[in-house]
Amino acid sequence: MPPGTGRRRGLLEELLMLKKVANPGTAPVDQLMPINAPVGDPDAMPVIPPDLQDVQALIETREALLRVPALHNLRDANFDGTDPEGDLIGLVELMLHAHFDDGHPLGTALAPRETALMSLARHLSPTGAEALRRSLDPTAPPNGFGTHLKEEDRWHLDGAVWYQDAKACLARGEHAQAAICFEAAAKRFAHVPGKETWVAHLHRHAGDAHAQADNRVAAVVGFIAASKLELAYALALTARVPPQPSDAAAALDAVTRATCDLAVAAAFYRALELPKLALVVGAVSASAFVDLGLCPQAAALLDEISDIWADVAKIQCQANQFTLAEAAVEQAVRAAHSAALAHWVTPDHPAAGHSLVKVCDYEAAAELFRLEGDHGSAGLCYLAIGQHCEAAVAAHRGAARPEQADAEAQRALAFYALARSELAKASEDPVNAPRYAEAAAMLFTIEGDHGSAGLCYLEIGQRCEAAVAAHRGAGRPEQAGAEARRALAFYALARSELAKASEDPVNAPRYAEAAAELFTIEGDHGSAGLCYLAVGQRCEAAVAEHRGAGRPEQAGAEAQKALAFYALARSELAKAREDPVDAPRYAEAAAVAQRYFESLLLSWQAP
Repeated sequence: MPPGTGRRRGLLEELLMLKKVANPGTAPVDQLMPINAPVGDPDAMPVIPPDLQDVQALIETREALLRVPALHNLRDANFDGTDPEGDLIGLVELMLHAHFDDGHPLGTALAPRETALMSLARHLSPTGAEALRRSLDPTAPPNGFGTHLKEEDRWHLDGAVWYQDAKACLARGEHAQAAICFEAAAKRFAHVPGKETWVAHLHRHAGDAHAQADNRVAAVVGFIAASKLELAYALALTARVPPQPSDAAAALDAVTRATCDLAVAAAFYRALELPKLALVVGAVSASAFVDLGLCPQAAALLDEISDIWADVAKIQCQANQFTLAEAAVEQAVRAAHSAALAHWVTPDHPAAGHSLVKVCDYEAAAELFRLEGDHGSAGLCYLAIGQHCEAAVAAHRGAARPEQADAEAQRALAFYALARSELAKASEDPVNAPRYAEAAAMLFTIEGDHGSAGLCYLEIGQRCEAAVAAHRGAGRPEQAGAEARRALAFYALARSELAKASEDPVNAPRYAEAAAELFTIEGDHGSAGLCYLAVGQRCEAAVAEHRGAGRPEQAGAEAQKALAFYALARSELAKAREDPVDAPRYAEAAAVAQRYFESLLLSWQAP
């Protein structure tokens, strides 16, 4: 006898045995029928041999099952007919997998179970889906699905159908219905061993869909459910005996996903105006992020927690619960410092600085900003500290504490000097220059340097005016209007500050020139002309001074400047001749400008 002949003959004998599938109340009936002969009984099924390690044996068994009329009937009644051969193969594959689940060795030629299940789920008809669900109802009479497919495969198949329906609902924008389908899928897959993380993911999907449907309460439920399942899975992995090599990494991944789910839930609780729940869940999540070494995520969540405590403090202040408000502020500060530390470890020093700014720890924040070269933010922090010190000066003076007032005044001056230095370094910032210039102007005003403040405001107004043109060119009329209003406001501030600087003994000409430029921008040609005239006269006075001191080069330079300003004055005053109120005054000034121009020109050209 050739090698293997006895094994093959034994297999054929096993396949000749047919087991009658029992109807309700009917005992199984065994029949004998050759494999290739027509099957007379539509309910008859081949007996699957226990050992199918031989590939050829598995193929023959599969071919025998593919000819069974009961499976043909099951396919024809419950699938959409788009792939009848593939659907029949899928049913047979699941039956073989179920056979191997009983402890028989797995055949090497068997397709993956998941592949068969997903293929069948795509082709199941509505009638078939309903029949499948009836087979999972213990009170319903048995049907073909219950007879031929293992229970866990039916749960898996039903879950896959619900998942497909959920994805279809999302594609149509039906988010509320999609959430219901995701939840139904999760319930089905919960009956399938090894699907713990997939069930959690389905609850996550449901939470997202509920959020899209603006049902935040249900969204929280979804993410909390996902987190609980992930943590339970992680605990099961850590308790498994004996442990598998991949258990530690899988458990860590599960805890990470659970922590992220809690962070999302905390955000939803905050949106629902449930700060206590947001704080509790957020604190647990933040602590877990720190333990996991996920510092960026921990920092972001701690920033959120700090903000929530700050909101709580405001509400308690409004309710005159000042003791509770003070405690909430302390919690906000503690969370902000924890966030800053997490940002520092990341490392993200600017983010750490912004965390501290939120709780007014400006000095520490300024040092972090300087460390990263963010001079503008550092300058704003020093400016804020200086203002706080100045407020303290007033408080100490009012309480007759002159020594403390002097000390705070010295601190204010020191921080203002630091602010001025840092803001000067930030003047070329392409994005925030206007904001830093505004802070610098405020600082100059505080220090009584009105001319420098006016120049800052003038620069901001010009930047705003440039933004107006850019927005108009891009077809953004609302933004253009907003920038135009800002420009006017800053020009008004510049005019006010420059007017206060007109008596500056050193810089008056420079400030008058800036004022003239401002008046020209605003179309006030008369005022611009008067400013240019005043600047020209100051320059002419400087000419005489330099000549008297034997400085001919400086005298020549001032003369050239005077002539230029007189020319500008003439030009601007000429444009103001139609002014209904001030025309005579401007005409007289124009004549003066002309006279000064001619006189200086003649005197300078004389040998």
